[in-house]
Amino acid sequence: MTPRTRRIVLASIAVVLIVAAAVFARWVVLGGAPESAGSVVGVRPGSDAEGSITGYHYRTTSRFGEYVTVTVREGEVSVAGSRVSTGVYTLFIGLLMVMWALAIVALVAAVMYRRWRWAGIAVLLCVAQIAVASLMAGSLWEMPRIAACSEPGTLTRVTFPTSSVKDVRVGAGWSRQGIGLVIWPVARAIDGLAAGRCVSFLAPDPTTKRDVVYAVHCYTDLEAQTLASVLRPGTK
Repeated sequence: MTPRTRRIVLASIAVVLIVAAAVFARWVVLGGAPESAGSVVGVRPGSDAEGSITGYHYRTTSRFGEYVTVTVREGEVSVAGSRVSTGVYTLFIGLLMVMWALAIVALVAAVMYRRWRWAGIAVLLCVAQIAVASLMAGSLWEMPRIAACSEPGTLTRVTFPTSSVKDVRVGAGWSRQGIGLVIWPVARAIDGLAAGRCVSFLAPDPTTKRDVVYAVHCYTDLEAQTLASVLRPGTK
């Protein structure tokens, strides 16, 4: 294989993987089956605290993060907390997937050119991907919550019928709809933390009109079981 041919092959692989990463990111953001029920409004922090369960929301396709308040009342479920827009979430997932794609390209280059420096670049890209994921996950969801302390309406409340809730799980299962692939190096460790405490379920995202994953890590096992039990009567 000539040097020119190698460059063409490597460039082609890079283009295919980056396009695939972008398509995958879009698929993750759009979620599952179409769903039109529900509403989205701005709320003041703590306004729904009475009679509700507060927990830590994993960064899933519902786009919530940090602490949320979940209320199940009169056939309706509401989740209130820090939530990023579809555009920001698409950028977040897309950037992480492009970094994985470039790491694969570097590994292919290491095999094609038989040079260890390409393998080193692949390792550096993997480390950088984890660092970027951690930094963005903290800043993108934390900043709205800080702003919400002084500005009403910064947090978001998503509301949908209890009857629209599907596939309620306690423990592992929060990483469905592709999130497990995006953060695969740490997904198994998070599964260990989620055991007995994290309640995840599929429900509508009124913005994208799709079913997405909501994942709430409760303070105690009892709270998790309580939340799961009140959600399950409406599951399909």
